Amino acid sequence: MRPASNPGKFMTNEELLKVIKSTEIGEKSIPHGIKCDVYIVIEASDDDNGAKYFPDDCGVWDWKSATTVNQTFVVTDTLDKLRTLYIKKEQYCVKKMPSSVLTLHRYYNKWMEDNTFKKRITTIAGLPEFISVEKKMLAIVEYCGTMPTKLKKHGNLKKSEPYIRTDSKVIQRAAEMAEHEKVSNVMTKLMEDNSFTAP
Repeated sequence: MRPASNPGKFMTNEELLKVIKSTEIGEKSIPHGIKCDVYIVIEASDDDNGAKYFPDDCGVWDWKSATTVNQTFVVTDTLDKLRTLYIKKEQYCVKKMPSSVLTLHRYYNKWMEDNTFKKRITTIAGLPEFISVEKKMLAIVEYCGTMPTKLKKHGNLKKSEPYIRTDSKVIQRAAEMAEHEKVSNVMTKLMEDNSFTAP
Protein backbone atom coordinates (compact mmCIF):
# COMPACT_ATOMS: atom_id res chain seq x y z
CA MET A 1 0.00 0.00 0.00
CA ARG A 2 1.23 3.47 -0.84
CA PRO A 3 0.19 6.76 0.82
CA ALA A 4 -2.01 9.12 -1.19
CA SER A 5 -0.29 12.30 -2.35
CA ASN A 6 -3.37 14.35 -1.51
CA PRO A 7 -5.12 12.88 1.58
CA GLY A 8 -8.90 13.10 1.52
CA LYS A 9 -9.07 13.16 -2.29
CA PHE A 10 -8.82 10.66 -5.11
CA MET A 11 -5.99 10.98 -7.62
CA THR A 12 -6.33 13.15 -10.71
CA ASN A 13 -6.28 11.57 -14.18
CA GLU A 14 -2.69 12.63 -14.72
CA GLU A 15 -1.64 11.19 -11.35
CA LEU A 16 -3.28 7.87 -12.27
CA LEU A 17 -1.31 7.71 -15.51
CA LYS A 18 1.90 8.60 -13.68
CA VAL A 19 1.34 5.68 -11.29
CA ILE A 20 0.74 3.28 -14.19
CA LYS A 21 3.92 4.46 -15.94
CA SER A 22 6.04 4.05 -12.79
CA THR A 23 4.69 0.63 -11.75
CA GLU A 24 6.23 -2.54 -13.13
CA ILE A 25 4.40 -5.22 -11.15
CA GLY A 26 1.08 -5.00 -9.31
CA GLU A 27 -0.03 -6.77 -6.14
CA LYS A 28 -1.77 -10.13 -6.48
CA SER A 29 -4.54 -9.03 -4.12
CA ILE A 30 -5.44 -6.18 -1.77
CA PRO A 31 -3.28 -6.49 1.39
CA HIS A 32 -4.78 -7.00 4.82
CA GLY A 33 -4.68 -4.05 7.23
CA ILE A 34 -5.87 -0.52 7.96
CA LYS A 35 -6.40 1.58 4.84
CA CYS A 36 -6.41 5.34 5.40
CA ASP A 37 -5.74 7.56 2.38
CA VAL A 38 -3.75 4.92 0.52
CA TYR A 39 -3.77 3.25 -2.88
CA ILE A 40 -2.80 -0.17 -4.18
CA VAL A 41 -1.75 -1.07 -7.72
CA ILE A 42 -3.10 -4.54 -8.35
CA GLU A 43 -2.97 -7.08 -11.16
CA ALA A 44 -6.23 -7.26 -13.07
CA SER A 45 -7.71 -8.99 -16.09
CA ASP A 46 -10.03 -7.95 -18.91
CA ASP A 47 -13.00 -9.00 -16.77
CA ASP A 48 -11.94 -7.19 -13.60
CA ASN A 49 -14.19 -4.15 -13.82
CA GLY A 50 -16.13 -4.47 -10.60
CA ALA A 51 -15.65 -4.67 -6.85
CA LYS A 52 -16.21 -8.42 -6.51
CA TYR A 53 -12.86 -9.01 -8.22
CA PHE A 54 -11.03 -6.84 -5.68
CA PRO A 55 -12.21 -8.02 -2.24
CA ASP A 56 -10.78 -6.37 0.87
CA ASP A 57 -10.99 -6.66 4.64
CA CYS A 58 -12.84 -3.38 5.17
CA GLY A 59 -16.18 -4.94 6.04
CA VAL A 60 -19.50 -3.87 4.53
CA TRP A 61 -19.64 -1.43 1.62
CA ASP A 62 -22.87 0.27 0.56
CA TRP A 63 -23.43 -1.56 -2.74
CA LYS A 64 -26.75 0.23 -3.36
CA SER A 65 -25.03 3.61 -3.66
CA ALA A 66 -22.13 2.32 -5.78
CA THR A 67 -21.63 3.99 -9.15
CA THR A 68 -19.60 3.33 -12.29
CA VAL A 69 -18.22 6.13 -14.48
CA ASN A 70 -16.58 5.60 -17.88
CA GLN A 71 -14.78 8.52 -19.53
CA THR A 72 -12.94 8.66 -22.87
CA PHE A 73 -9.86 10.85 -23.40
CA VAL A 74 -7.34 11.89 -26.01
CA VAL A 75 -3.89 11.23 -24.60
CA THR A 76 -0.48 12.63 -25.48
CA ASP A 77 2.26 10.27 -26.68
CA THR A 78 4.08 10.64 -23.37
CA LEU A 79 0.96 9.98 -21.26
CA ASP A 80 1.38 13.32 -19.47
CA LYS A 81 -1.90 15.00 -20.34
CA LEU A 82 -5.49 13.95 -21.01
CA ARG A 83 -8.21 15.83 -22.86
CA THR A 84 -11.85 14.76 -22.59
CA LEU A 85 -13.23 13.21 -25.77
CA TYR A 86 -17.00 13.42 -26.14
CA ILE A 87 -19.07 10.76 -27.89
CA LYS A 88 -22.43 11.41 -29.51
CA LYS A 89 -24.47 8.73 -31.27
CA GLU A 90 -21.53 6.34 -30.97
CA GLN A 91 -19.20 8.77 -32.81
CA TYR A 92 -16.33 10.88 -31.50
CA CYS A 93 -17.00 14.62 -31.58
CA VAL A 94 -13.77 15.59 -33.37
CA LYS A 95 -12.89 16.71 -36.89
CA LYS A 96 -9.85 14.45 -37.05
CA MET A 97 -9.58 11.13 -35.27
CA PRO A 98 -6.74 11.28 -32.69
CA SER A 99 -4.05 8.61 -32.73
CA SER A 100 -4.31 7.73 -29.04
CA VAL A 101 -7.66 7.32 -27.26
CA LEU A 102 -8.13 5.67 -23.89
CA THR A 103 -11.03 5.03 -21.53
CA LEU A 104 -10.96 5.26 -17.75
CA HIS A 105 -13.36 2.83 -16.06
CA ARG A 106 -14.04 3.96 -12.49
CA TYR A 107 -16.04 2.20 -9.79
CA TYR A 108 -16.98 4.25 -6.70
CA ASN A 109 -18.25 2.99 -3.35
CA LYS A 110 -18.81 4.24 0.20
CA TRP A 111 -18.53 2.44 3.50
CA MET A 112 -21.90 1.38 4.92
CA GLU A 113 -21.59 2.96 8.36
CA ASP A 114 -19.54 6.04 7.47
CA ASN A 115 -19.86 7.44 3.95
CA THR A 116 -16.80 9.67 4.41
CA PHE A 117 -14.66 6.54 3.93
CA LYS A 118 -14.67 5.83 0.20
CA LYS A 119 -13.14 3.49 -2.34
CA ARG A 120 -12.46 3.90 -6.06
CA ILE A 121 -11.27 1.24 -8.49
CA THR A 122 -9.81 2.44 -11.79
CA THR A 123 -8.93 0.35 -14.82
CA ILE A 124 -7.69 1.82 -18.10
CA ALA A 125 -8.48 0.58 -21.60
CA GLY A 126 -6.72 1.69 -24.78
CA LEU A 127 -3.24 2.51 -23.48
CA PRO A 128 -0.75 3.26 -26.29
CA GLU A 129 1.28 0.47 -27.92
CA PHE A 130 4.53 1.46 -26.19
CA ILE A 131 3.00 0.59 -22.82
CA SER A 132 3.88 -3.00 -21.88
CA VAL A 133 1.23 -5.71 -21.70
CA GLU A 134 1.84 -6.06 -17.95
CA LYS A 135 1.10 -2.38 -17.34
CA LYS A 136 -2.11 -2.61 -19.39
CA MET A 137 -3.38 -5.23 -16.95
CA LEU A 138 -3.04 -3.05 -13.83
CA ALA A 139 -5.84 -1.57 -11.75
CA ILE A 140 -5.57 1.14 -9.11
CA VAL A 141 -7.61 0.75 -5.92
CA GLU A 142 -7.82 3.93 -3.84
CA TYR A 143 -9.09 4.35 -0.27
CA CYS A 144 -10.06 7.90 0.62
CA GLY A 145 -10.54 8.95 4.24
CA THR A 146 -10.07 7.13 7.53
CA MET A 147 -10.99 3.47 7.71
CA PRO A 148 -13.33 2.81 10.66
CA THR A 149 -11.81 0.48 13.26
CA LYS A 150 -15.15 -1.08 14.22
CA LEU A 151 -16.49 -3.10 11.30
CA LYS A 152 -20.21 -3.70 10.80
CA LYS A 153 -21.68 -7.17 11.33
CA HIS A 154 -23.48 -8.86 8.44
CA GLY A 155 -27.26 -8.68 8.68
CA ASN A 156 -27.58 -12.49 8.93
CA LEU A 157 -24.57 -13.02 11.19
CA LYS A 158 -25.39 -14.28 14.71
CA LYS A 159 -21.82 -14.28 16.02
CA SER A 160 -19.91 -11.20 17.13
CA GLU A 161 -17.29 -11.29 14.35
CA PRO A 162 -17.55 -8.52 11.73
CA TYR A 163 -18.41 -9.34 8.14
CA ILE A 164 -15.46 -9.68 5.75
CA ARG A 165 -16.15 -10.51 2.13
CA THR A 166 -14.76 -13.80 0.82
CA ASP A 167 -12.52 -13.49 -2.22
CA SER A 168 -14.42 -14.63 -5.33
CA LYS A 169 -11.33 -16.56 -6.45
CA VAL A 170 -11.50 -18.58 -3.21
CA ILE A 171 -15.16 -19.38 -3.85
CA GLN A 172 -14.34 -20.53 -7.37
CA ARG A 173 -11.43 -22.63 -6.09
CA ALA A 174 -13.68 -24.22 -3.45
CA ALA A 175 -16.26 -25.14 -6.09
CA GLU A 176 -13.59 -26.77 -8.24
CA MET A 177 -12.14 -28.69 -5.29
CA ALA A 178 -15.61 -29.86 -4.17
CA GLU A 179 -16.04 -31.72 -7.46
CA HIS A 180 -13.35 -34.21 -6.35
CA GLU A 181 -13.32 -33.97 -2.54
CA LYS A 182 -15.70 -33.88 0.40
CA VAL A 183 -16.89 -30.41 1.31
CA SER A 184 -15.56 -30.83 4.86
CA ASN A 185 -12.07 -31.58 3.50
CA VAL A 186 -12.25 -28.60 1.15
CA MET A 187 -13.19 -26.25 4.00
CA THR A 188 -10.38 -27.59 6.19
CA LYS A 189 -7.77 -27.03 3.47
CA LEU A 190 -8.98 -23.52 2.68
CA MET A 191 -9.17 -22.50 6.33
CA GLU A 192 -5.51 -23.46 6.67
CA ASP A 193 -4.85 -20.49 4.38
CA ASN A 194 -5.37 -18.39 7.55
CA SER A 195 -6.18 -15.17 5.67
CA PHE A 196 -9.18 -12.96 5.14
CA THR A 197 -9.60 -14.60 1.72
CA ALA A 198 -10.46 -17.95 3.28
CA PRO A 199 -14.19 -18.80 3.46
